[in-house]
Amino acid sequence: MINQNIKQHTDIFDTINEIYTKNLAFLKQNHINLYNRIEQFKQQDNYNFEIDFDNGHFELVELKNNKKYYNCDPFENALYKVAQLDQSLNTISMIAPNKFEVIKDTRYDAKLFANQFIDIIQSNPTKPQEIFGKFIFIGVLLGVHLNDIAKVVKSKAYLIAENSLEIFHLSLYLTDYTAMVEDSDTKLFFVIEETNQQLNSTIKEFLEYKYEYNSYFKFDIMSDLHIGLFEDITSVISASNHMIHPYSEHLQSYKQCFSNYKQGVINLNQQSELLKDKDVLFIASGPSLQEQLEFITKYQDRFVVVTVLSALKALEQHNIKPDIIINADGNDWLLKLIPENQQYENSIVLTTLSSATNLIEAFGSSKHIYCFQTSINLIDECNNIDGVSVGDMGVELLLKLGANKIYLAGLDTAISEDKQTHHNTIKTSNIISNNDQSNFNYKDKTLKVKGNLQPEVSTTIQYNMIRQRLEQLFSTLSNQKIYNLSNGAYFANTIPTTQEQLDIQNQPVINKTNLLDTIQENLDQISISDLPDTTLQVLAKEKQLVEQIKELDDSMLLTSISGQIILGYKKLIYPYAQYITDNVNIKYKAQIESIKHYQLDILQDELKQTLNCVV
Repeated sequence: MINQNIKQHTDIFDTINEIYTKNLAFLKQNHINLYNRIEQFKQQDNYNFEIDFDNGHFELVELKNNKKYYNCDPFENALYKVAQLDQSLNTISMIAPNKFEVIKDTRYDAKLFANQFIDIIQSNPTKPQEIFGKFIFIGVLLGVHLNDIAKVVKSKAYLIAENSLEIFHLSLYLTDYTAMVEDSDTKLFFVIEETNQQLNSTIKEFLEYKYEYNSYFKFDIMSDLHIGLFEDITSVISASNHMIHPYSEHLQSYKQCFSNYKQGVINLNQQSELLKDKDVLFIASGPSLQEQLEFITKYQDRFVVVTVLSALKALEQHNIKPDIIINADGNDWLLKLIPENQQYENSIVLTTLSSATNLIEAFGSSKHIYCFQTSINLIDECNNIDGVSVGDMGVELLLKLGANKIYLAGLDTAISEDKQTHHNTIKTSNIISNNDQSNFNYKDKTLKVKGNLQPEVSTTIQYNMIRQRLEQLFSTLSNQKIYNLSNGAYFANTIPTTQEQLDIQNQPVINKTNLLDTIQENLDQISISDLPDTTLQVLAKEKQLVEQIKELDDSMLLTSISGQIILGYKKLIYPYAQYITDNVNIKYKAQIESIKHYQLDILQDELKQTLNCVV
């Protein structure tokens, strides 16, 4: 809403109306959803803020209390922000400043490849970063600083975020958003009073666009009112770092799929009632599992006991014998979590198709091993579960197998009061809370969320992603009931439950021999142990594609698993290369291209070897 004071200044009023009209046309053509939301807001004719012209400058005023948000000339504030750009520490890093420790040295290891570029960065004197390919505005208010900053940084992409649609609407009068995209190569991304889901989606689009500039993001926080928005944005960005699950991990998983499919791949497309009407206890390895172990020991014969692999040692200590063991991690580091005195010769093992071969061999005493597809969807007919962790993927797997009554134990997605992330049988370091704006550690940064059995708990960015995905799963349920016994984070659409509230002692004892026979028989019926002809045909085409994979554009890379691995490499490594070219020394450009060519040769050769073993 425009204050009457401005309308008395005809020249000013005409100028800002001209900017407003131009902005609306721009949004209508390029950001139609945001444009439609603004039009709907205007129709409500209900305003909480206005632009005033007072003491020779514009001001954003909150109507209910006459609060002024600038108390100075916004244009002078913008010039001050520009002057502080070089001194500002407000950057988000997506590349590592120091070399990685390479523990498992395969020739295509992501850390090994990244270190070749970090060597160049570290061998040159540090200097202030001159080029920021991407810039983030956290908070807009009247927005006049956006134009002044954009003129200086000349970024390729801008993420523009504001808590209030109404305030953003007012910024259309004073901020020329069209001027920020005069270069046809530049793109704007808006997060304006969005849901978490839409915020995540837009930020991922921002990261995908010209991903070679995902090295350091400069950002500006408009006011303390936008700190929460800052936390939300940085959480999503930190969790999107390609070193968390790098291309080398996906390549290794792809190789392992071809060694494991003969175990039998569960067809998740096939409707199953395997666990329907059964009391399924799903055990994860969160810190609160310790509080549940005595209860589980006493009543394990009343449940179908399902556990994640990492909880096995805790269960062994209490003589708890799981009926089903689930593993969703392909790496062999999990070997150290398998107890030496195995108690699961009759347990059914459900493991990711991309499991390390020696991990599957470690379950040699189990006669019942089946695979399910996770990030690598080798057999289209079987579908896959692509989640964040074994916690959310395990729950989804149980739901797909027909479970409609699940009890959660140790699925905390939170850290304990003594800063532990897992049960004490798993060696883990304490979490250090660090809320410094200049430091974004994916694993260590903490935030508060609603608790399941207490008002509030602390969690990490990674755990919060698991929590959000579980809530996404639970939001689709209709007749299923999920009882959460964990003393961790609350999940929407679940029932917080204590042990005392359960009437489990009156439940009948389960004949475990009959149960396991039934489960195995059912899994045999819905599993595939040979590659279908359709899969072999796809792999034959992929083999041809790999021959020219270095020349393919990104849209073509998306059409195959091998292409997606190469694209993952580019999204991780190219920001290092672009940073060196832009901010270290352009003289390294030829050397950088040589390193990239060498690394792509290695990946191409590895993919050829993998596919030659099958087709």
